[in-house]
Amino acid sequence: MDGQAKMRMLRCPLFSSSILWMNPLQAPFKMQPSLVLPDFCAALNRATRTLVVVDVVESVRLMQADEAGTIDRWRRFTAQVRNEVLPAHQGRLVKSLGDGLLLEFEHVPAALAAALTIQRCVPPYNAGRSVESAMQLRLGVHVAEVVVDDLDVYGTGVNLAARLAGLAGPGEIVVSAAVRDCLTDQIDVAITDLGLRFLKHFAEAVRAYKVCSTDRTSDLASSTSSFSKTRPVIAILPFSEVFTDCNTAVLGDAIADDVIAALSPWTNVSVISKLSTTGFRKNALRLTEIHSLLGANYVLSGSYRVRRGKAIVRAELCRAPSGEVIWGDVLATRVLDIFHGADRLVPTLASQVAKAVTNAELDRAKTLPISTLEGYTLYVSSLMMLHRLCRDDFLKARAFIEHLSYCHPRSALPYAMLSKWHVLNMLQGWATDPQMEGFKAQSSARRAIDLDPSNAFALSMDALVMAHLGQDLHLARERGMEATRANPQEPNAWLALGGIHSYLGEATQAEEMPLRAVALSPLDPARFLFDVFVAAGKLTAGKYAEAANAARSSIRQNAMHPASHRLLTTALVLDNRVEEARQAAHGLLRVDPHFRVSTHARNHAGRHGPHAQLRADALLKAGLPA
Repeated sequence: MDGQAKMRMLRCPLFSSSILWMNPLQAPFKMQPSLVLPDFCAALNRATRTLVVVDVVESVRLMQADEAGTIDRWRRFTAQVRNEVLPAHQGRLVKSLGDGLLLEFEHVPAALAAALTIQRCVPPYNAGRSVESAMQLRLGVHVAEVVVDDLDVYGTGVNLAARLAGLAGPGEIVVSAAVRDCLTDQIDVAITDLGLRFLKHFAEAVRAYKVCSTDRTSDLASSTSSFSKTRPVIAILPFSEVFTDCNTAVLGDAIADDVIAALSPWTNVSVISKLSTTGFRKNALRLTEIHSLLGANYVLSGSYRVRRGKAIVRAELCRAPSGEVIWGDVLATRVLDIFHGADRLVPTLASQVAKAVTNAELDRAKTLPISTLEGYTLYVSSLMMLHRLCRDDFLKARAFIEHLSYCHPRSALPYAMLSKWHVLNMLQGWATDPQMEGFKAQSSARRAIDLDPSNAFALSMDALVMAHLGQDLHLARERGMEATRANPQEPNAWLALGGIHSYLGEATQAEEMPLRAVALSPLDPARFLFDVFVAAGKLTAGKYAEAANAARSSIRQNAMHPASHRLLTTALVLDNRVEEARQAAHGLLRVDPHFRVSTHARNHAGRHGPHAQLRADALLKAGLPA
């Protein structure tokens, strides 16, 4: 859609956010006197829906060049979406006009799957045509509470989905933060953080993300946590077979076992042992009993049917004991692939369940007073808000963590989390007094260590703070090594130790340690921080192209972290890609407008290291202010 031909707002007294899509070649719609209007006084049907806006790029130009051909392609394409894509993903076509569609879905995974399918359906319609005459789409996706009736969907969420589509380029899909929170990077889709964007008619900037399909899968390794009482507890029941077959009767147990194993690395959930859930295989599902007997807050159950070597699996995640369904999906895979560990079924189930629980707890945290929230809601929500690096959410995260420490004064983890909050506040440049912020971070870390001397997370935070406060880097390194000995499965310990090796110029260890952290938690919600340390290690090892790639990966996941942009700029200069480095420097200044090379060189933890002057000169060469 182009200029005046784009979606126009239809302001009405009741639904001021409804939109009217108008084909520029069509006459305005005129209401007939005999038209029966709906009863606007009836109760509004509010529901949470995932909205997908599909927009044809440069539709006016295409119409002017070949009106008949463009209309024919669009009609055939719309018919395919209506007859094939939507039924396969349980979606509804709300609007279909000359150059756009509005679709609605009950759940985010189905909406994203449909959006990806829609983009994959486009190329056949451009076969034999020039690039100039090709039909290209851009999509926007947002999940929100809207008003739904038989004819339409109303609410500001519709407008936001349309504005997000406007941010997308040809062939792209852009989603909101609410949608991104339901996804796992590199498992569901590849996600690129576009940062904060100001959209027309929206007073506040909106965080946006670009998504695209990915074939990459990850193996999850085990991890431990010392704060299980404040994490959501999930019970995974053996999946039941719809039609009993002695040859596939064990498949339901295999699925449950594999999901339990896959969820074990997620530090923000606790998973009930299979020995405790097997007894529910033959019993009718009674969520109140499961909640009472196992202490589970969430229950994953499902069924499957096997036909010709293919399993169709239906999974459902419920909140216990209320029975509220917060996620569900239908997945298909080959039976042999499940037993051979070669399918995407288990990684998809595990990632969707963890994301659904996290999203549910975050929603509760946003709507209820802190004093009424359980410890696990505070814990999960603070982790999500902490790593978004959006200023408002970041401040809420501190309030959550402090209340958590008040409710659990003898637990080390809230104080370790508070230490990390102060570290990030300092590194983001948000602290008015960075030195004082560092001391607060160290005080919180050492309070945690007093409560639990073997807490690897707290030890790693203390090591990192020691380095950034300008204290002895060799002592900081010893503290980091102590953290890895206390718990070799703690990713933060290896990250901190890798960073300190980087500050000291110890290339081999600086490169190796962050990669160990990535292997321990490949789907970590703070993966962008992992890639920052990977980039620093590669930079220390003199592998500048690899350092730039790692820094770009970090920026793709979270565009708001200054260190990622700084490392990218430095790596590009040292790799003799100065023009690219100048562009990266502009990105750094957008995130941190007050950045100065001299201030960074004076305060950086590696300021006395062997590479300090080389990197400062590289930043100056990229055009950053001295």
